Amino acid sequence: MKFILMLIISFISIVVRPLLTLAFQIFNFIPFIKNRLLFERKNLSDESRPYRSKFDDDVVGNFAAAFFVSSEGEFEQVLPLIQELISEKKKCEIIFTSPSVEKKVLGFYRENALHVSYLRLPLMSFWPFPFLGFQSIWFWVKSPKVVFCRYDFFPELLMFYLFKKKLILVSVTFKNKNVHWGRKVFYRGFFELFEQLIFASETDAQLFKELSIQLGKENDWLGISTKVFDFRVERILKRIENKEVTLFEKANLKDICQKISQLPSHKKMIIGSFWMSDSEALFHPALLELMKNEKLQIFLFPHKLKDNDLREQLMEFLRNRGQVSLVTVASLEELSRLELSSEAKIYYIDIGGILVEMYSYFKLSYVGGGFERSIHSVLEPYMAGNFVLTGPKTHRSTEWELINGEPTFPGGLDVLGHVEVLSFLNSVIQNGAVEVSSSKNYQRLLKWNQQEIEAITRQVF
Repeated sequence: MKFILMLIISFISIVVRPLLTLAFQIFNFIPFIKNRLLFERKNLSDESRPYRSKFDDDVVGNFAAAFFVSSEGEFEQVLPLIQELISEKKKCEIIFTSPSVEKKVLGFYRENALHVSYLRLPLMSFWPFPFLGFQSIWFWVKSPKVVFCRYDFFPELLMFYLFKKKLILVSVTFKNKNVHWGRKVFYRGFFELFEQLIFASETDAQLFKELSIQLGKENDWLGISTKVFDFRVERILKRIENKEVTLFEKANLKDICQKISQLPSHKKMIIGSFWMSDSEALFHPALLELMKNEKLQIFLFPHKLKDNDLREQLMEFLRNRGQVSLVTVASLEELSRLELSSEAKIYYIDIGGILVEMYSYFKLSYVGGGFERSIHSVLEPYMAGNFVLTGPKTHRSTEWELINGEPTFPGGLDVLGHVEVLSFLNSVIQNGAVEVSSSKNYQRLLKWNQQEIEAITRQVF
């Protein structure tokens, strides 16, 4: 299967892709094609001349790896590996697809110019060899290993397998993938192109092992070296570590954060990624009565920002129950001037980019989505020292599996149905505090994360 797959990849890369490139040149008057070509041509002319590479005269042995990422999120996931290699005085190449990640990659390059080279992936100007304005990724990459993050594969990148480069795939997940028999056959050829797989969770690793057994490779996992590690941990830790820079200096929210900090832990709660389907669990009449009597201050961040329908539905829902009012906060300026009420309030924070940092000022949080397809990020509040409540649908969450499957991480999560939220909050209020066994998670996770990054770097590079 691997042989057939490489024949297909070779045909697409050498024949089909150049034809598509010619078509893009012909239709370059179409706005999205024109903009993409202009984006890729920066490789030939910008300040660092990345296409020529500032390491042209260096020996190949100085390079540790080339990292391919499509988005800013993927770049942040592999960034710990890149930083670890740089700390060892090794050089890295970064190949990125989306203009959305360009600013972050260029900023990182300027901070580490002696150890980093970068390239915008030539999708519409690709050619098997460079000439005129056409660009070849094959002539640019000098590293002996190419690291992919998740599943954005282009045939010209997989061709590096034929060029005797080692391919590594990180953040491998089978979430939301129905592995039917046809896909199993494809996976066998596909995964065998990689020397190393790093899974996002133990469940993903187990699914891969079951797949290898079904394909007749019970003892050697298709002969591929494997490891489990969630790269999102590093990104979340950094945001928590820099919360005051984000909230105080950039967003001017120091006053409101200090006011929230002064509230007793059992008198405040934060709700992240709220869906309307969470409302029955959080705001049924008996629970609203409890909130009113105990003067709870609730900060609610909706999953979908600027969704007027959601906000109106929630306002109507609360109005019909007549217990607690909703206060909408639609901008950072409004939040900076917010005065906390002496009565129970639900503050509807319709602002993006600050939820992760705000978790640190609470001890009790609820993460939405558990009554939809699956919960959203529980790592974010958990690592901020919160006791985390969710709805019942956790089966798609690799973060849930990471926390519950890693003995380094103590309790601090609970899955609750509609009635159970009431009984839990009742016990919290009666105790007069939120008992969070995960209050020291930050330091534990920081140490664990660094040890894992160093181990992966030694194993893979």
